[in-house]
Amino acid sequence: MKILSKFTIIFWCSFFISCSGQSLISLPETNLSNLKSLSVKATQYGSPDTDEVFPHYLQDDGSKEFISNLGFTITLQQASISWEHLHLVSDGSDEECEIGFDVQVDIERAQNLLANDLDLLQLATIQISDHAYCRYEIHLSPNNETFSGINDQLTLLNNSLILSGKWHRDTESGSFSASIPDEIVIDGTFKSGTFFESADHPIHYHEGQTEKTIIFGLAYDKLFSDFDFSDASASLEDILQENIKDSLSQFLATTNSH
Repeated sequence: MKILSKFTIIFWCSFFISCSGQSLISLPETNLSNLKSLSVKATQYGSPDTDEVFPHYLQDDGSKEFISNLGFTITLQQASISWEHLHLVSDGSDEECEIGFDVQVDIERAQNLLANDLDLLQLATIQISDHAYCRYEIHLSPNNETFSGINDQLTLLNNSLILSGKWHRDTESGSFSASIPDEIVIDGTFKSGTFFESADHPIHYHEGQTEKTIIFGLAYDKLFSDFDFSDASASLEDILQENIKDSLSQFLATTNSH
């Protein structure tokens, strides 16, 4: 199994910097001078181990191979999700968040989970008012986008999520294919910190900050957690609906003006 380079690990740990400094609670009035830049990106990876090292599961043929928590060796040959929009929620338990300033970020883009681990996919860049946002809702909806290429193959075919591949454990083996045509909604509280340690913290802009980046990372190996391929009655679609919520993490990065 290949291991990602130390440079990559350092880059990621430094990119997910925590938010610090004096708190800013924006006034309800909004004008063009208060607009800030927000970038939304996505990536994919295998779950890091206890030494905080990311594995690299990409194979020479473009598939990804890993072992699930139940001991199944899984070869992922097709895997994609379809982003429809992101909803920024200004209401929340943090004292900086106040109701009435929600923002919807339209995306409508597919993410290929077989792309290189930790590569960033640009989902959207928008201007938002300088308010605090405590929570988010991710909406994955059917998409018919198709890509081609050795390491960029996906066909969503009007699904929010699609997976296919093969598996084996001891003398057992088989193939699988799963798709979810319904909308998938994932909600969460914004966090700040490093990849390996974070805490609830709203999005807001301190003095001198002009840009922020939200990164959503999906650990594709967690999609198969606790799924028993040898159980003929088990539904992969059902467990995917639950596991995708635990497979996705969110991080923040900040750019200061000079």
